Formats: sequence, C-alpha cells, structure tokens
Amino acid sequence: MPSDSVVTRILSGSLWLGLVGVATVAPPNRPDLGPWLEQMMLGYWIGEEAWLVAVFWLVGLCAAVAAGILGPDLRSRPVPAWPFVVGALGLGGFALLPWLILSGDRREAPRQAPALIGGRGWGVGCSVLSGAALGCGLWWGDPLGYLAHARGDGFAFVMTADFLALWLTMLLLVRRRSRSWMWLLAVVPVVGPSLWMASGRR
Repeated sequence: MPSDSVVTRILSGSLWLGLVGVATVAPPNRPDLGPWLEQMMLGYWIGEEAWLVAVFWLVGLCAAVAAGILGPDLRSRPVPAWPFVVGALGLGGFALLPWLILSGDRREAPRQAPALIGGRGWGVGCSVLSGAALGCGLWWGDPLGYLAHARGDGFAFVMTADFLALWLTMLLLVRRRSRSWMWLLAVVPVVGPSLWMASGRR
C-alpha cells in the first residue's frame, strides 16, 4: 500500500497536470488583462461581477492560508515551502502544488504552540478576509453570470480551475495535519481552513 507521502505526490501531480491542461484549452484572455488586473488589485470593482471579484481575492488569500497551514515547513529542508507559497500569491496552484510534488508533505502537525504564521491570530485574520470575499459573492453575485463570463475569458476560466485545485489542496493538507474531526471545516473553501487555524483545536 503506498505511503501518505506517495499518495500526496500523486494527487498533487494530477492536480497540477490538470491545471496545465485547463490552461492549454482555455479561451483567449481579455485584451485589457493587464489594466484590468491592476484595477482589481487596487479595488476598482464597479461594474464587475461580484463572484469574479470574490474568486479573484479568494485565490490570492489561498496563499496566506497555505502559509499558515505549512508554517512549520516554510523553512524546511531540503525543500523549503516559502518560495512556493510566495509564488502562489500570483500563480496559485501552479506554484504551490510543485512543493507538494517534491516534498510529499512528509511533516506531521507540530504539537508545540504555533508561531505567528499559522497561529490563531493568523487564522482569525484569514477567516475574516476570506469570509468577507465569500459573503460578497453569495450576496451580490450571479453564479450563472460568472460561469458565462468564465467560458469566454481565458483568465477567469483558468482562475476558476485554480480555485478548485487550491480548495482540494487545502482540504488535503488540513486532513493530513489534523488530529481531530476539525479537519471537516476545510470542506468550506478557504474559510474552512482559516477557521481550522483560528480554532486552535488541531
């Protein structure tokens, strides 16, 4: 029977190849992608589909959540996780998944008190930010309108697949590192893993 490390490598490799495949078949990007990304990062969201804004920020927040979950491994050897987590700020799962492929996520969850990154305060902050983004999508968003937009815009198309891959990655990481039923919180995308960190009950 394959070890947990091997299983993690296989699942992570499959997700990464899936993302590459999605990027290959994605429709063309919008012609104003550069200025649009700048506006999204600066908060100029008037007229944008709420779910598009929400998913854009949730993908970015995934890097902060991953940093918290992988806190003990940020400086691990021989493959530190921090360069991959930093890369995930802009590249999402395309940057984060290679660390899991290389390392297999061998480390166990630490039993000592967590550091700042990955502690309860970190989890609370990520919970508030991700909850606000998810709430905006749920309250003001139009899921069908978002899906129609994603079908015609390559960036939104790939971003949607990236979000799903990151959600499954977070679920895998929390399940591996949790010693109680609290890992079930990770079923809720982004918000769940943040609440898992905030609870302190690992």
